[in-house]
Amino acid sequence: MENIRNVGNVQEIINKLTDNDFSKHDLEQYLESPLVLIKTNAIIAVIRINCIEYAIIDKLNFISQNIMQEPKVLGEWTTGHYAMAALYLLNSKETKNIYDDNLKKLDECTKESIKKLIEQIPYML
Repeated sequence: MENIRNVGNVQEIINKLTDNDFSKHDLEQYLESPLVLIKTNAIIAVIRINCIEYAIIDKLNFISQNIMQEPKVLGEWTTGHYAMAALYLLNSKETKNIYDDNLKKLDECTKESIKKLIEQIPYML
């Protein structure tokens, strides 16, 4: 993966994600980024390109299962909230099953927060 240690490179990666100028391999790596802006933009890119490949779904599942340990993005939302929203919005049988299974493990406040984010995602695409 590209060197993402400085702000210029972070912006370059975000621009690539916004412009759909990345490979599936790059996308997988961006979903593992420790940098919240890269990880969040990668999740949004997954939704935008409707990527339902196994490796990507597996990474979203991992992120969503660690919803409260993931870094905050905005307000109460973490990258885990974004991953849950992505699983819902990808709308495949597999992603819906993962979403439903993970949702059962969450408290009502977190469920409501995810619902609000799902309503906001279309404005981010």
